[in-house]
Amino acid sequence: LSIFIKLGIDPLSGARAIRAIAFAIIIFFVGKLTYGASKSLWAAFFASCFVLFSSTAVLIHSFVLTEPSFIVFALSSFIMLALYFKLNKFYLFFISALLASLSILDRYVGVSVIPTGIMCILLWEKGIIIARIKKSFLFGVVSMFPISLWLIHNYLIAGTFTDRIFSFHLITLDNIFLFFITLSEWVVPYWHNIFIGILFLVFIITVLVVCIKQRTKLFKEATTTEVFYLRIIDILIIFIIFYLFFIFFSTSFFDALTPFNYRILAPVYFSIIIVLASIVPRFIKNIYFTVAISLLCLISIAYGTYIITIINSQGLGFTKESITSSSVGAEILSIPKESTIYTNVPHMVYVLSKRLSYMFPQKQNPHAIILNDEYKNEFDKMIRGIEQGNSYILYITMSDFYDPRMQMPTLDEIKSAFSSDIVERVTEDATVFYRE
Repeated sequence: LSIFIKLGIDPLSGARAIRAIAFAIIIFFVGKLTYGASKSLWAAFFASCFVLFSSTAVLIHSFVLTEPSFIVFALSSFIMLALYFKLNKFYLFFISALLASLSILDRYVGVSVIPTGIMCILLWEKGIIIARIKKSFLFGVVSMFPISLWLIHNYLIAGTFTDRIFSFHLITLDNIFLFFITLSEWVVPYWHNIFIGILFLVFIITVLVVCIKQRTKLFKEATTTEVFYLRIIDILIIFIIFYLFFIFFSTSFFDALTPFNYRILAPVYFSIIIVLASIVPRFIKNIYFTVAISLLCLISIAYGTYIITIINSQGLGFTKESITSSSVGAEILSIPKESTIYTNVPHMVYVLSKRLSYMFPQKQNPHAIILNDEYKNEFDKMIRGIEQGNSYILYITMSDFYDPRMQMPTLDEIKSAFSSDIVERVTEDATVFYRE
């Protein structure tokens, strides 16, 4: 996105272009890998349709999120690694490690790509165990080098490697329920049912167990090209395990706010589609099963089309009509450009005006669920800025953005902190505080 900014192009327009390109690449990967592993055009067709029209795919490519590019980098890294095992060319090994490094630069959860690659090298690299260990170590060094430079940069600039603190917090029962609800949406869109999610998880595990039992036979009967695609399926299964472990670990120790929703589980969704569409047709050749999959595909197409229609007519996120037509945009424009803005929704301020702003100080670290010792100092600094006439407070009161987890100061707390010469301007969607 910074490249678009350097070229004078709106980064949101650049993000739209990146999402479109990433979506096309992902659909191609899903269809190509499924057909290569299953040798079934129908399987490839169904898999591509599920990806093209699924609510998960439509939503992550409609928001400005890092998931699409992360999935492209991860899948590309796995393909290059499988090619390396097939052709034994070192440049393929290096490209795979480089793509893995881009995945972790894109999202911290990309760290799950690295142990996936290391495990695959230890399992399938040719030569003695010492040679495998050396190669896996090299893969880890190359893939971790760029993010290591970024973490050092963070520490030198901000005094911390990331904005997360190590602390233990149990995964909530609601989040576990959300995990199964997300799985159920993959099978039957819009039907939020925990039991369907549990049944789908059991089905996935059953398929993987059958695959493991039949793995030796599959590889023995496969051609060289088929072995390449089956190896990618192996890699994806290992990736799913490491990815799920990482998000459960991260939620338990670093980021209590991580929801197990469509966005967080999207990389697993695309991987599962490829794995199931590649394996299931080999073991289940039943007309009733085909009819059931066709019906699910039609439901997915209908629901995906419905979501796309809603997005086109009503907008999404901060481009929703209710937001773009609100009074917030006008309030932002009324604030002098040289003034600092404090707000509870800085992303909205940027989308509506391209202006940067500061988020209100938070009473507790929402990621670690511990009290913020600097809250009083940060709050007092914000209030001083308003009283000195250098800053404005834009408190967006639209109900869409109330999040009790963030523990920000309330409107009443802000009001009580000011002296009598501070102006309070109230509109339907926001309250502005400033000194004339």
